[in-house]
Amino acid sequence: MTDSTRTNVADLLREAAAARPDAVAFIDAPTGREITWATLDSAVDAMAHGLRRHGLAAGDRVAVLLGNRIEFVATYFSTLRAGMVSLPLNTAYTEHEVGDLLARAGARLLVTDEVNEAVAVAAAALSGTEVVVVGDRSYEGIVRAGLRADAHVGDAEPTTTDPESTAVLLFTSGTSGPAKGAMLSHRALLANVAQLQQVELEPIVSADVVLLVLPLFHIYALNAVLGLSVAVGVTCVL
Repeated sequence: MTDSTRTNVADLLREAAAARPDAVAFIDAPTGREITWATLDSAVDAMAHGLRRHGLAAGDRVAVLLGNRIEFVATYFSTLRAGMVSLPLNTAYTEHEVGDLLARAGARLLVTDEVNEAVAVAAAALSGTEVVVVGDRSYEGIVRAGLRADAHVGDAEPTTTDPESTAVLLFTSGTSGPAKGAMLSHRALLANVAQLQQVELEPIVSADVVLLVLPLFHIYALNAVLGLSVAVGVTCVL
């Protein structure tokens, strides 16, 4: 697949899995868990089917309140592969801040973990958003609400993605007024990655190991670091 034929940011993951299936894609530093490109790609496929089986449709907003961990990566790419819109949220926000953004974005689902569960549940109650919680021992599965990456995929097919459709909805920090939602298309995010790959002195090469410290809910970490790392197929330490 070339830059011009990619239509979905999740295509980057598909390419990495085809090129380096058995290479380690991500390492969860606090737990030492590892996942290969092929395993991650399969998990993302299954999770994308699970989201659609759960009643979500293309264009629906799926919020993510997670720290830098494998579950964030899997949820992010499965949301995009399913044709839905990812809404990464700042894990330092209060329940009222999260609830406000969920309501304004019209989020159908909020994916969180045990660390952020209390804030997520309280925030979702304010906005009417459903919450699912990922488990520590199952990076590929959303263990509540019947969304499991190891569930039978069935005959549902991935949606065809319009590259001009919104991939990510990110809110500004609100330092100069109410937070504003920025709608980022698949084409724009892919163009950013392609630009980075055209830098004369390559920022990263496939033999590198990238330590991803910046929070993934921030666009620089999400696309200029994570997106580029997946495009190149490096190992990322979260």
